[in-house]
Amino acid sequence: MYEFLEKYLPRDKRVRMGILMAADVLALCLASFLGLFVRFDLNISKIPPEYARAALEFLPYYILASLVIFFLARMYSTMWSVAGVREALHVVAACGLA
Repeated sequence: MYEFLEKYLPRDKRVRMGILMAADVLALCLASFLGLFVRFDLNISKIPPEYARAALEFLPYYILASLVIFFLARMYSTMWSVAGVREALHVVAACGLA
């Protein structure tokens, strides 16, 4: 996986950080709606409209808060090729807090 990322991601740190942040935003959006989908027995028609509307209204705040937490936890500045136990604890803490 690391070789794939090294081969296809740009070398510029800012561009790389932007791509990783965009991937996180996509994952957060997907997780929000997959949670509703699973909660209502994998049937999209069973999701009450007010739940879907609430998820959509809350999503920008959730994304912003999560990205701030990930940024403060230095998730975008770590060299993941040499990540160790400390970085793993940062990931667990940042995801738990988000």
